[in-house]
Amino acid sequence: MLVETALEESEHGSFIVTCAFRWGRSLSSALAVDVGGWLLVATPDSYVAEDREVGGLKRHYWPHGNLQELVDDTGEPPLEVVQRWKRSNSPLLRGAFQREGDIVIGLGTRVALAEGGDMEELRGGYVVGVGSFCGRSAVTVRIACAGQDIDPFSADFVQQLRSPERVGDIVLTWERNIRPHLFAGGSAIKMGDVVETRPGIHPRRTGTVQNIYRSAEKEEQVVRLQEPTTNRSVEVKSRDLRPVFRCGDVVKVVEGYFEGREGRVVKLLDLNESLEKGLGKGALRLQLVYPQNREREQKNAEVTMAQVQLLEHAPETGPTHWLAQSALVMKRLDVFVTGVGNCRLTAVRERALWKMGFIELSEALTDTTMDTLITVHMDEDCRKVTIPARCLNPARTHKGENGKEINLGQRPARVVIIGPDVNGDETRVGEYAQVYVVGDGTDSVVEVRFAGEVSEAGRYPLESLCRSTNKDGVRTFETRF
Repeated sequence: MLVETALEESEHGSFIVTCAFRWGRSLSSALAVDVGGWLLVATPDSYVAEDREVGGLKRHYWPHGNLQELVDDTGEPPLEVVQRWKRSNSPLLRGAFQREGDIVIGLGTRVALAEGGDMEELRGGYVVGVGSFCGRSAVTVRIACAGQDIDPFSADFVQQLRSPERVGDIVLTWERNIRPHLFAGGSAIKMGDVVETRPGIHPRRTGTVQNIYRSAEKEEQVVRLQEPTTNRSVEVKSRDLRPVFRCGDVVKVVEGYFEGREGRVVKLLDLNESLEKGLGKGALRLQLVYPQNREREQKNAEVTMAQVQLLEHAPETGPTHWLAQSALVMKRLDVFVTGVGNCRLTAVRERALWKMGFIELSEALTDTTMDTLITVHMDEDCRKVTIPARCLNPARTHKGENGKEINLGQRPARVVIIGPDVNGDETRVGEYAQVYVVGDGTDSVVEVRFAGEVSEAGRYPLESLCRSTNKDGVRTFETRF
């Protein structure tokens, strides 16, 4: 990864920043703004305002030393003013930041690097990595795409953040050296949200927000969570948390090209594939939801998690039999026979008990059709036997060289995806893949590659995989990887 580092130069203290960005209304006709007009105070002797003649934004200097007396900074501008300034994407505001606020800085958040003195020395970008470095909180910020400014209002905004980086596109810095950008967008954590601690924060916490308040000692925002596993309430600093999204969630886009649109999450995406694994996803692929009277001009959209607000969590569903998935039709599935259900225990069925075979479903099953008899082609004697679907478990072991059973993570093998990856993404259920990172059998997560792809490996828990012997079946065929 090609990065510029701001770690060494800031070890002896934070940068001295003379900027003090704050909104205000003009109280004097001497300023380049009509009385009552909105401006942004940048430094004690300068401000940014809309250019009356040519449009856009312009920086003005006020050397007389009493700028504060000419500006009423007690209010906030209306939404249309903020939107107009934001959409100008002016380089003057590239590093404009908020001094206070409850915006959670996480993956995808727009930030300013507080690393210089004057406003024109400040840089801005988007967080694409959050973690620990030498025991301290550090962030990776994408400040450019192939040397060019990032356009947050483009439909390919996420692709800009995910594109291969060049020298100068990425900055690694301490977390204390960044601030939420003036137009960071997104929303603060709210009651009912499902959140988790960020990478590098220990102990790891996850749960539903029960209460939000400010601590009396440090004036920090604190969140009380209810942990689902222990049902206990715990308190965590707001800045140490990030929202949890999962496939099926319904969200509303509040920033960028797709602003105002609603969609359902179908996949979670990395913002920077070259970073260390386990830092979490920062972007979402949405299936856009359209009103009935609106033409569907675009089916999918990619946005950062910082660009959306959660409307509805995907419902928690009860247990579903692993075979009740239509994507598994006409796939070779190696199975383990665990019983015969209500069927008569014939000699053939008795010999099949606790042994391996393979099946090829000709039609989709549901939880209500689990008593359907499925033809199992047994491994040992090549016989066929019919077994109720509910009595078939996915095969997750092989025979080792010494005849001992080893799990799927200990030898390269073809598998079928039957459940979500480590981030909850279920979009590849039913696809063939190959386990290619071999371990000692102690890992509960394995890495796989998909046929015909050279992209990043998928990471799946063992329970989301079913062995699929890579040879021609009765109606299925070998896969070339």
